[in-house]
Amino acid sequence: MKPTVLEIVACASEAFRVDAYQILNGDRSDLHCRPRFAVCLIAHDLGYSHPQIGRTLGGRDHTSIINACKRARAFAAEEPEYLDLIEEIRAAACRDRMPFFKSQRSNPV
Repeated sequence: MKPTVLEIVACASEAFRVDAYQILNGDRSDLHCRPRFAVCLIAHDLGYSHPQIGRTLGGRDHTSIINACKRARAFAAEEPEYLDLIEEIRAAACRDRMPFFKSQRSNPV
């Protein structure tokens, strides 16, 4: 199972040390846009559509999400620290979402 967009926002909030509300609102400061861009990229990579992401992030248009994904990729290509944060967020968001396989269940016999 994949994490919800809001779960990704919560992980990004922790990683970037900003309030989740600031990621969701319309603030255009760099401090809040970079985490939002990372959320957009991760959510899209996990299979969410641009309109789905936009609706979750305060009703943004799908073209805003496309632009955010492009900007996140550009930042990641230029700044290894940003790429590291993206991977950290992705891992944290997906950590508890792994399927529970039969081989991992304890046998009560």
